[in-house]
Amino acid sequence: MISMNQIKGDLLASLLNDRALLAVIIVGQLLAVILTFSPLIHRDPWLALAPVSLFIHFVSLTSLTSIYLLKSQLQKASYQQQLIVLVLLICSFTVATSYFVYSFEILDEISLLEFLTRNLLIAFIIAMLYAQFSIMHAERSHSEQVATKAQLSSLQARIRPHFLFNSLNMAAELVYHDAQDAEKTILALADLSRAAMHCDEAILLEKDVLLAQQYMLVESWRFGDRLTVDWQIPEQLPELKIPALTIQPLLENAICHGVEPSVNSSHISVQLLVSNSSVSLIVDNPYLPEASKSRPSNGIAVENIKERLQMYFGKRAKLTHFVQGDSFRTKLVIPR
Repeated sequence: MISMNQIKGDLLASLLNDRALLAVIIVGQLLAVILTFSPLIHRDPWLALAPVSLFIHFVSLTSLTSIYLLKSQLQKASYQQQLIVLVLLICSFTVATSYFVYSFEILDEISLLEFLTRNLLIAFIIAMLYAQFSIMHAERSHSEQVATKAQLSSLQARIRPHFLFNSLNMAAELVYHDAQDAEKTILALADLSRAAMHCDEAILLEKDVLLAQQYMLVESWRFGDRLTVDWQIPEQLPELKIPALTIQPLLENAICHGVEPSVNSSHISVQLLVSNSSVSLIVDNPYLPEASKSRPSNGIAVENIKERLQMYFGKRAKLTHFVQGDSFRTKLVIPR
């Protein structure tokens, strides 16, 4: 059993959205139908349906409106405190609305106390049922997060960039020729290794782009004139978090299959496009049909990257690749 202290979910997120509003209206109308068509009610149900529906929708929508107005204060509260406030608001508006309706003196067959008590009891039961289902949903979400964390850790264990070995050898050689470049290489490798140890975490897009640029800088030192890289990156990047080392494996794949097998100069293009709904990364590298057929995998499966993206963004993130003339294009689309 998961304690509520472990749950970091926000109740407001599950209430203040379009789907929640639609669910409140539908459930409220179903409750009105159940109450008016109950065999214990002797009045004409069709005549009572409209006022009962109006009563329920007024209480529920007014409660949601109050939650929205108190959003800034409630965001600082714990999950349990938010639930308590929600129950109190529903019960308070039920009492106030019941008293207002009774003041019209159209309910002569029932006393004010009995009318208030019945309505308050129904509202309290509905609120507690919602609270229970909300807790169950939060516990399930927490369990899914724990499972996802474990899966990401498993995927992390399989991310071991093979370029580290080549780059370390290159750094050792550079020590005798250019100590400054050797130092830069080792520092870049240190950043990439640190990111690889925490690739189950999310980092800002700008940081992941920087790691990818450090990787390509190391590879540029390794290949020299054989490799040119064209970066087309906007000056301002959105504050979007993505799994660490999302871009670097795609570039490593481009190096492995488009640069290493070639004896000629190779060109890699990295383009980042930002729109209101998504961020698209396009990587173009030379396509060598014979080398692609005979060359083994570089150790980082595309499926691995897809799994990590799916855990963070679901089916909204897309990773595709195709051949376009003499160029191999990889396109990654990440939702904002």
